[in-house]
Amino acid sequence: MSTAAPGAVRRMVTYKETMRRFSESFRLLDFSWEPVAETNDTGVYAWQLRVRMDGPFGGTPPTGREATASGVAILRFEGDKIAEHRSVWDTLGFFQRLGLAQWRGAEAEAPGAFA
Repeated sequence: MSTAAPGAVRRMVTYKETMRRFSESFRLLDFSWEPVAETNDTGVYAWQLRVRMDGPFGGTPPTGREATASGVAILRFEGDKIAEHRSVWDTLGFFQRLGLAQWRGAEAEAPGAFA
């Protein structure tokens, strides 16, 4: 029996679905990460990835374009499992480099990306 709050379970299901859709649309070409700081149960990591859009994403057909993204992830561990994950990265810039987002004043549009 799970002791997780219903909201936490919903967020995990949403996160897993988002990652599944991402991996179906984008082929990972390169990924690297480097520890920045670590304590007993928490780590801060700088990461960078390079992908190619080989599958449809949010109703947009594959473009074949490549893009890089970099960010910082904060992970909290319970034993050998990740209990909490936070990541900060330039999502808009990433989708712009793939041709999926256009800047329009104070808003951006990425087809299906934020649905």
